[in-house]
Amino acid sequence: MKLTVALACALFFVATAAAEEPTGFDGLPWGSSPAKVREVLRNRCSVAGSDHDGIEVCEGYSLADVIGRLTLVNLPSRGLAAWRFDCPQADAARLARLITTRVGPARNEGPYLAYWVWPTTTVSLAKRDCSVVVATREGAGRLEELERDRAARMLKESETGDALTGYGGKRSSGKGG
Repeated sequence: MKLTVALACALFFVATAAAEEPTGFDGLPWGSSPAKVREVLRNRCSVAGSDHDGIEVCEGYSLADVIGRLTLVNLPSRGLAAWRFDCPQADAARLARLITTRVGPARNEGPYLAYWVWPTTTVSLAKRDCSVVVATREGAGRLEELERDRAARMLKESETGDALTGYGGKRSSGKGG
């Protein structure tokens, strides 16, 4: 009995330790130049956007059998530092299985989020949203900065006008204007 328990514990620790730190994205190591990223993506998807902020957006990317939107983040003079993959919510369970198969069991896992941490890389899987982010420490910082900018733009747009109707200004209480 003790031997069975000891073997089960050993297998658990081996499985947990088997999670390998990601070293980039699908043939593109961290630090790959934006030109190399575009070259690799050219035959894999439709590059929907590329900007001066180092963001490459690729629509219709196939991550194994899950199709979605791939966003790659390049840092100035540092190259590829993060990637994000978003897919339809109906594919969330398939994406979760795929990521777990690729990087191993999550050390931090809940019903909505699984999270892996290594010395230089993190992986965050939003299970219900069908989204995964893989980033170096610097790439994670850049993604946070981009999200803050996006939230600020949305707030500014909501204060200056209604995006759906085009009406500007703040809403009144309805009592005389």
